[in-house]
Amino acid sequence: MKIFSKYHNFFSYLNNLTLVIVVVIAIASLKDLDSITIYKVVKAFLYCFCGLIALCLLIALPYDLALSRRDKQMCKRIKIDYNEMFLSLAPKQKQTIRKRFKKLAQSHDESTIDWLNFEEKDGT
Repeated sequence: MKIFSKYHNFFSYLNNLTLVIVVVIAIASLKDLDSITIYKVVKAFLYCFCGLIALCLLIALPYDLALSRRDKQMCKRIKIDYNEMFLSLAPKQKQTIRKRFKKLAQSHDESTIDWLNFEEKDGT
C-alpha cells in the first residue's frame, strides 16, 4: 500500500478519470442503442484508457517523483524515516509537515520541533 501513498496523484487521477470514461461511454451508448455493439464500446474504452495512461505518465507521475524526492530530502533533514513514518501518514498530515518544514527553512531557526504532533491549533 506504500506505492499508493508514494504515487498518490498518479493513482487518484487514474482512478477518477477511468470512472469518468466509463460514465461517458455508458451515457453515449444509451443514446444510440441500435448501432452500438460491445466491440465499439470496448474499442472506445481502450482508446480512452490508453490516452489516460499516457497523460498520467507524462504529467502526474513526474510530479509524484519530484515530490517524493523532495519529501525524502526533507525527512532526512528532520530525521523522520521516510518509508516507515512519513508514507504511513494521512495526506493532510504530510501537508502539515511540509508547511512546518517550509516555515523552518524560511526562518532558519534550528529549534526543536515535534514534527509528528498534529494537535496544535496555531495553523502550523
